[in-house]
Amino acid sequence: DNISFGAPHIDERTVLRAAEIAGVTDFLHGHPMGFDLPVGERGTSLSGGQRQSIVNARALLLDPPILMLDEPTSSMDNASEAQFKSRLEETLPSKTLLLVTHRGSMLSLVDRLIVIDHGKIVADGAKEDVLKALRSGHVRSGGRQRLPHAGSKGAAMQSQAIGPPGSAAATPGKTEGGKPDGTAGGKD
Repeated sequence: DNISFGAPHIDERTVLRAAEIAGVTDFLHGHPMGFDLPVGERGTSLSGGQRQSIVNARALLLDPPILMLDEPTSSMDNASEAQFKSRLEETLPSKTLLLVTHRGSMLSLVDRLIVIDHGKIVADGAKEDVLKALRSGHVRSGGRQRLPHAGSKGAAMQSQAIGPPGSAAATPGKTEGGKPDGTAGGKD
């Protein structure tokens, strides 16, 4: 019921498909109560990653043509994230994905990258071109750089602190403190 909350007309097969893609079945198969596992008020009996898997399953439930995911793996461990990415990627050819994440590892799901610094777009283009520009220091705070994205199947946005070339802030996926940056990505 937790996955189909707000969509009571959804059949069990559809719920199970969304649960499988999101990784809910991974942790429920290991529990004797399975899908009858009590989650507690606001999911208090679940880990952060498990709660996130349920939220992702809700987003996938209606199989939307445009899928918006905001920090879909921020509370997951690396193995859970990798499994989710792999399963999600199989569904993407028929979808447009708008992804917001602090994890650079999630950028494999997107074709286009938009870098946002202090609320302003400072780079927009094909993912590899934008990442190359970030690494070389060609993307600077306050300026906008349009990079080619012809043939791109989607969009990605990355919000980060931009520092001088060679600084941690100029490294895609990291901020000055070495922590993941804010990234949004897209693919359709």
